[in-house]
Amino acid sequence: MQQLQTEPGRFSNASELNALLEAFARYMPLASAIESFWLDPKSRQAQSWSAHRDINEVMLATSLVPEGYPDQSLLSDCDTHYLNSGFDRARSRLV
Repeated sequence: MQQLQTEPGRFSNASELNALLEAFARYMPLASAIESFWLDPKSRQAQSWSAHRDINEVMLATSLVPEGYPDQSLLSDCDTHYLNSGFDRARSRLV
């Protein structure tokens, strides 16, 4: 949304994108509720978590450290190390 405001000429469909982002923004509080729920160790004992634990851990980690989810092919070795340490920090919150 910031780029739409600061560089409106960069996007040929800026008004359409802005409308979609504004519609999506109303769901942002839901992210915090979901994160809080799954950060609770009791919630992670549920069958719905353990049945797909590997996927759920990655998805929760990416929600906690969203800047750590870029296209890894564009990262240097140093960036990859930083990314992995971010995921490790997020994962430690799950234990």
